[in-house]
Amino acid sequence: MKSILTPNETLAADRKTMAETSLPPSTLVENAARGIFDTALSHTAGQPGERVWLIFCGPGNNGADGLALARMAASRGDKVHVRLTAATDDLNEEATRQLQACTTIDSIDWSEWDGDAISDIPGENVIIVDAMFGVSQRPDVPESVQDAIRFLNSLRGTRIAADIPTGLDPLTGEAGVVVFRADATATMGALKRGLLFNDGPKSAGSVQVINLGVPTDYFRSDVNLLDRVVAYDGTPAIGRTDHKYLRGRLLIAGGSPEMVGAPVLASSAALSSGVGLVHIATASPAFGAVRALAPPETLVSPIDDASDTPLTELLRSAGEKADAIVAGPGLGNDSAWLSGIRSLTALSDAPIVLDADTLYPSYLDDLEIGKDGRMVVLTPHHGEAARIMQRSLADIARDPVGSARELASRWNAIVVLKGAPTVISDRSGHCWVNDGGNPGMATAGSGDVLAGLIGGFLAMARRSNKSTDLTSSILSAVWLHSRAGDLTLESCGSPYPVSATGIIENLAEAISELGAGERQ
Repeated sequence: MKSILTPNETLAADRKTMAETSLPPSTLVENAARGIFDTALSHTAGQPGERVWLIFCGPGNNGADGLALARMAASRGDKVHVRLTAATDDLNEEATRQLQACTTIDSIDWSEWDGDAISDIPGENVIIVDAMFGVSQRPDVPESVQDAIRFLNSLRGTRIAADIPTGLDPLTGEAGVVVFRADATATMGALKRGLLFNDGPKSAGSVQVINLGVPTDYFRSDVNLLDRVVAYDGTPAIGRTDHKYLRGRLLIAGGSPEMVGAPVLASSAALSSGVGLVHIATASPAFGAVRALAPPETLVSPIDDASDTPLTELLRSAGEKADAIVAGPGLGNDSAWLSGIRSLTALSDAPIVLDADTLYPSYLDDLEIGKDGRMVVLTPHHGEAARIMQRSLADIARDPVGSARELASRWNAIVVLKGAPTVISDRSGHCWVNDGGNPGMATAGSGDVLAGLIGGFLAMARRSNKSTDLTSSILSAVWLHSRAGDLTLESCGSPYPVSATGIIENLAEAISELGAGERQ
């Protein structure tokens, strides 16, 4: 499992490495430099002419990595220019040692940077390396370093960041006054949280995790990447002798006259998951339209708006037999719906996915969510999370991991906080980050597709003869939803035509791809 570290966790891993291994700091620096070197070459392969390096180095270990890189590049016969953004007297011990080694190589042009342009840097094909500050930096870097960033950003060439771009908050991913714009980032030992959130992805470019020769157990966190390996573990098994009732029954409660498409999209996604049977319970005024639009394999039943109207026997049977329930898609703001959902959810202890218009504090309180021991899954986007938590959107965006954890704790639920990236938190505060998907998925109905897919996987997992953890099934559904979105983008060639319907159409390929893929 790939951990995503905070700055404090990174520094703790560094201290653990120093205390418990016999690796000298110089070995770690050499390994880091090798990783930066390989990352740079992979992004400049095939470029004509000789390689020219411009490496800006700070006073700490990040600068030491850059200086070791300069020596490594010079040993290959490349032209190397090094500029220090600190006085030589301010370099730490390892950076000083690496600088002394560089001074013995005539082909390395080095000096303290005085703000002037460098005359013999070519107009293009230069490899520009930011090794000024590492994961311990603050985004409010000194003005002289801000000037250095602006200078480097003005050059034409391939930009590589060592560990994390200078000017980027390594915890939140927020950019300072100015941030180094990298084409690629070689980050040391493990992913850093700031690379994945807010301004991180557009500042860091593609990210390569560098193996420092340190045991991976040293780089552990309770926040991990949701990748193909994790997603594969959560896919429910389908047995050769299964019939539809052994593939799970999903009940979807939602739909109003103004939003008949939402439960239809959720049911279509659920059917694509492989679930055996899908039953939609919808508001009576919406019944005709939902029945007309829903896949023919779907059962549809009306539920009266009047709060004192008992459930029909058909719905009562569906609620009692459901292996999972999805409530909320297209529900609208009609509070009379609430008693119907409460009645349905009271009929069984099946996992329930609460989406869209159920995500109000008053609804969650009235449904007594999380108090009966059942698995509850909340699927808010940032706006809905802000509404539930009575916070600002900026607060949610600044700390989506903390927000997901707080929601999970408050409601005793698993929380899928949708966004770029999506954060999933379980009840204990363990989190996964899914950085798949694309801007085209920010479209009507995409969340309904996800809710249906999660519900389908939960229903299947409860009936599966494979021992599948329900949380793993949720993670698998989230990953597959984003992968289907990316496949839709690939087929469209642009994020603009991506639609919820297109995502559903690509779910089968995403599931097939995951099932056939190797664990990498």
